[in-house]
Amino acid sequence: LFRSNISWSTSSEIVNKGFSVERQSNVANGKFESIGFVASKAPGGNSQTPLYYSFTDEAPVANGVNVYRLAQQDLDGKIS
Repeated sequence: LFRSNISWSTSSEIVNKGFSVERQSNVANGKFESIGFVASKAPGGNSQTPLYYSFTDEAPVANGVNVYRLAQQDLDGKIS
């Protein structure tokens, strides 16, 4: 069984709800799909200290290229 482990960190967070993890499995078409959500570890969405996150893609495309990106979502719903 093939899995992809993704890790990232933040140095600070302001009104952060969390991160949508997105995967692009066919680089040629340029489309990303959401494959999961990781909630912020910051109390109330705010932190001035480093926080560490991880996500496991349980179903990456086998024999292909998987590209990942994060879409950060604020508590008010704004995504960047």
